[in-house]
Amino acid sequence: MAVLFTTLVAFVAFGERIGLRRALALLAGFAGVVVLATAKASGLALGPAVVAGTAAAFCYGIGMKPVKRRLGDVPAAAAAGATLSVGALLVLPFALAAWPAQPVSAAAWASAVTLGVVGTGLIFIPYYRLIQRIGAPRTAVVAYLIPVFGVLLALWLFLGEPVTARMLLAGLLILGSVAVSQRSR
Repeated sequence: MAVLFTTLVAFVAFGERIGLRRALALLAGFAGVVVLATAKASGLALGPAVVAGTAAAFCYGIGMKPVKRRLGDVPAAAAAGATLSVGALLVLPFALAAWPAQPVSAAAWASAVTLGVVGTGLIFIPYYRLIQRIGAPRTAVVAYLIPVFGVLLALWLFLGEPVTARMLLAGLLILGSVAVSQRSR
């Protein structure tokens, strides 16, 4: 949804053109994410998670365009470091409020640091560079790739679960939408 919100905010607030081809591609990618997400979530009560995910996606949609405008001249690594540091400070009170009573294991700390540094920190550098080079709406489409690689890595590679026809359909919708939306006229 971050992709759709970023595109809609760029269109409504900043007058960027979407175009029919790109709009259809974005919707196809969104449909792929829905197909992929509902495969594992059938029957679960997801209300609070859907609200939180939608709110986070909306915040991405609002935040990406100002990043290009306000941080366009700042090196990508500095922009990534600054925004991640501010984000960490904003979630700190919630983390402290939910801190576990028992000590956190070294393996849990190592996992959290690895995800934070590699999975977020290092990835945000090329992400901000893309925002500077091609703009927020086109960069946001990269977010559609996260569920595809998440399923491939988590389920198939690490957990050995089978890749289903539904997953393949979702992956084709997502990858196809990314390819079509990024293609030049």
